[in-house]
Amino acid sequence: MEGKLIVDQTLQPADIFATGACHVNPSRANNPGLVYDIQPDDYIPYLCGLVYADNEVSIIVHEQVKCSEKPSIPEGELNYPSFADTLEPSQTFTRTDKR
Repeated sequence: MEGKLIVDQTLQPADIFATGACHVNPSRANNPGLVYDIQPDDYIPYLCGLVYADNEVSIIVHEQVKCSEKPSIPEGELNYPSFADTLEPSQTFTRTDKR
């Protein structure tokens, strides 16, 4: 890349959400654009687990939230449609998706 900035789809310098690296854009959590078994309310315990303040979570989800009254979901336990595995060169694996 020879010192050039990473750009987004509009060819502007990419922000942290456009480059990835496990960063979540919390305001997009209610409509992530994917279809899988997770509901918008499932993100509230996740945001609380990321130690957002009550007022910050409330702004993101557009309802009053008290994180002390919610269970906390650690970052690695959010039901996202992804997985990772470390494989040796000779190993194989199979994944089945049901629609």
